[in-house]
Amino acid sequence: ACGANPATNMGKSIAIIMTTGTNDTIKTSLAAITAMGMRKNGHTVSMFQVGEAGGVIDEEILRSVQGFGLPPMPKILDDESMAEVNWYV
Repeated sequence: ACGANPATNMGKSIAIIMTTGTNDTIKTSLAAITAMGMRKNGHTVSMFQVGEAGGVIDEEILRSVQGFGLPPMPKILDDESMAEVNWYV
């Protein structure tokens, strides 16, 4: 089963590598959604932005990304679980 072990309440350290930016809005959005899901399940998340993701280092640009059929990026980034995600460039 996925997720944190409820018996020990210890999550895992998860590294997510975002390699896309405005060039592939679905993959960029999915990276953020994955981070949110991992945080909601009690894991520590580090998000690494590399390659084309350099185009969304600026939070204003990242917030403008909208993957078709996915929640708006501001809703993902403003979720309280995302406050403790560590971002690296």
